Amino acid sequence: MEIRSLLRTMAGKWWLIVPTFLMVVGSATVWTVSQPRLYEADSRLFVEPSGVGDTLDPYSLLLRQSELSETYAQIATSPPIRRGAYELLGLNAQQQDDVRLDSHLIPGTTLLSLATRSSDPGLARDYTNAIATGLVEFIADLDTPFSVVPLYEAGTPSTPVSPNVPLNMTIAVALGLGLSLGLGLVAELLSTRRPASARLELLDEETSAYSGPYFRVRLRQEVSRAKRTGGGVAIALVNANHRGTLDGHTPRTRIDALRQLAGLIDVHLRPEDLSARIDDAVFAIMLPDTTEADAIGMVDGLRARMAMPALGVGENGEPIRVQPAAGVVAYGGESLTDDDLMERARRALQDAERVPIGKTQSFSQLSQSGA
Repeated sequence: MEIRSLLRTMAGKWWLIVPTFLMVVGSATVWTVSQPRLYEADSRLFVEPSGVGDTLDPYSLLLRQSELSETYAQIATSPPIRRGAYELLGLNAQQQDDVRLDSHLIPGTTLLSLATRSSDPGLARDYTNAIATGLVEFIADLDTPFSVVPLYEAGTPSTPVSPNVPLNMTIAVALGLGLSLGLGLVAELLSTRRPASARLELLDEETSAYSGPYFRVRLRQEVSRAKRTGGGVAIALVNANHRGTLDGHTPRTRIDALRQLAGLIDVHLRPEDLSARIDDAVFAIMLPDTTEADAIGMVDGLRARMAMPALGVGENGEPIRVQPAAGVVAYGGESLTDDDLMERARRALQDAERVPIGKTQSFSQLSQSGA
């Protein structure tokens, strides 16, 4: 599918794309705004040899330093250290639940990272520093060749780390665009007529005549053939409900009458001709390789045959008969399209409908009279 065609398709599905996009972005915005703001304060501590136990050789000392650094990181989150921080700061139960501590050894180093998340930036700072102080004091009381030295204290965070508003909105916009455009494309693919559905629309469901869309396809083909070969084609529009003769009857009675008219028209046409129902009671007839004069004679005779038989019995017991009006136009090599021919046939039909009993009016006669 070309980019321009895809853009036209997406524009045609704006009623699906825009609400979907707004719903996704709006939902993400509401969710982001409703999330509690969390602030993070962090500090760093360095694990270094303290001179205790210096009987170890340098290689063993290096191994012990890495092992003990991992151990110290776990000690920072132990209950004794956390309880000491609670008591030092005088935290109540709600504040204790509000702090979340992360302690780990930075890979490839002997640096300990302490970070606390809390809805209160000051509490996050104080708790991190209290944990660091408790860890330093706890390690100092141990008989170990390594000590923990603070590199810097935690400061007061100024911006929250959660929710990440720019990240959330970027994801929401991307997801909204993807979902809305995807739904628009799926809707377009589902609404695209496939060959099976085109065959189903070949006939008008109510009268079993050919359908209007099929007639237009055939007319375009016939006009193209006439342009290429220098031939001609005539079309006629026949209003079977001229002066409302079918009005006032039940829908069932109208459809039965139109179905009989469709069959009557087909019986009196040549094998190469084509008729179709294009409106409520308007039938279109295509007559290939036919001049306007011949088409007028054929359609006029058809009108007379349509007016002769009774098409049923009305609700009051009266027979149903029609007096059709018809407009005829012929293509003879002009620079016309199928739309131009249909418009000229409609104008001729409108003039024919001015006569109470109907008539067959050609477009050429109409144009010559200046109407």
